[in-house]
Amino acid sequence: VLLTGTPGGTALRSPGPLMEKLGALLPVHVKWRAFFRRQAANPAYLQDGDVMTLRIRTDDGALDLGEQRTPVASA
Repeated sequence: VLLTGTPGGTALRSPGPLMEKLGALLPVHVKWRAFFRRQAANPAYLQDGDVMTLRIRTDDGALDLGEQRTPVASA
């Protein structure tokens, strides 16, 4: 397994200071439901039907482990 990190814009984002203050007024379960709903609406996340294409090779091509195409399917 090769871990490369998360592409920019796709990681969970915490709300800004104003939203955090407003969120502090809400019951915990309501705050978390709203948080996860906003995250699920992020178009940068992989969606059902997207295809990830991954390749591992050196810049000079001396070592090339090939390409893998993986379709994304909802659980």
